[in-house]
Parts: sequence; C-alpha cells; structure tokens
Amino acid sequence: MNIKKKFVFIILISAFLVLAAAALVSPVFEIQEIQVVGNSQLSNDEIFEIGEINGVGENIFMFNSGSVKSKLKANNYIKSVRATKKLPSTIVINIEERRVRGYVPYMGSYLYIDIDGRVIDVKDDMTIQHPVVLGLKFEGFTLGEVLTVTNGYSLSYVVQISKLIDAYDLSDITVKLDVSDPEDIHLFVNKIDVNFGNIDDAYTKIATLNEVLKQLDPEEAGTLDISDINNNPSFKLLT
Repeated sequence: MNIKKKFVFIILISAFLVLAAAALVSPVFEIQEIQVVGNSQLSNDEIFEIGEINGVGENIFMFNSGSVKSKLKANNYIKSVRATKKLPSTIVINIEERRVRGYVPYMGSYLYIDIDGRVIDVKDDMTIQHPVVLGLKFEGFTLGEVLTVTNGYSLSYVVQISKLIDAYDLSDITVKLDVSDPEDIHLFVNKIDVNFGNIDDAYTKIATLNEVLKQLDPEEAGTLDISDINNNPSFKLLT
C-alpha cells in the first residue's frame, strides 16, 4: 500500500470513528420506545421485568439484545425471541409464546402443559378455560420439560388430540380429555360426553365432532358417539 492509499485509509477510518462516536452521544439515537409484539399470556410489564428491560433513554447502539433474549428465553412461557433495533430510536421485541393447552391435576394443583405436553407452569387453580387432562400416569415432573409418563402412549394421544382440538378452535369449550383407557378415550365438550374410542382416525373424528357441534345447542347435555367413523355419529340427549 503506497503512502497516498495509506493516508486515504487513515482518513476514512478516522471519519468512521468520529461518526460512530457522534452516534453514541447523539440524542437522536436515544431509545424512545420499546415495542413488544406477539405476547398474550405475559403482559408487557412482565416481559420488561423478565428481560430486565429498562432501555428508554439509553443509546440504541448500546442496547444489549443478546442479554435480553437470553433472559426472556429462560422463561418457560417463551419459546423464542427476536429483538430488532429500528433506527433511530425504537426497539421491537417479537415474542413467540408456548401457549397453555391443558391442565393436569397433581397433588392439589394443576400442571399447565403446552400442546407438546411440556410443563410450563404449576398453579393452584386454572386461569383460562382449557381441557383438564385425565389418565396420565407419572411420579413427578420437571418444570420446562415434557411430562415424563409411564403410559407414554397416553401422552402421545393427548398431544395428537390437543393439536386437532386447537386446529378446530375447540379448546375453549373442551372441558376434559380422559385417556385413562386408550381404547375408550372420552372428551367432555360443553355438556356433552364424547365417546372418542381409540386414537385411530383422530383427524376425521375431530372434524366430525366439529360439524356435529354446529348443529347442537351449547346448553344441550348428552352423549355423543363418534368412535366408529364407518357409522354415523349418534347423540343421546340427557333427560
């Protein structure tokens, strides 16, 4: 590199350093707003507390996105996090949550499980309507991990059925899911005891259940048999 090129290079580096220093002290790049997107189970205040986020007024280039993401991902309700710096003065934090999809009774409390059977919380009560899952056999659990059961097929069935219930937006009206007998699974939807049978043809059974429910009064109580997809579903009104 000749002297002229070295001189130009030094000038460019110096200019870059000056601009960088100016950016670090300029009020233009002070964080004015921190937006949280995608959260529904955790409030913004809870997100700020978990992530130890208090960056308003801080220079946007000094905001430690990595530290915030690490702290947030340690929370069992949070599956993934993306933090974006939107120049000149906004931080956007995108949250993907693990959503509660069922409750498992345990020693007077309830294990909050997600759609994969992961235990994401333990509480004394149920906060939002989701199915109570019965029939899983286990001795303990690890918070943040998939529930380890001795009848593993039952958890597999719960996961399969829960995903279908979620796909058809039935989770808010499904009161119980009983997999005590894998050949005689029962769902309790509104006031209806649904004889689901075994896990075979689960997709067709849930689709059938969804269509039948559209024709029934939500206040009607009775039993619905959808265990055999080769036969028409039969409903018996409770009298």
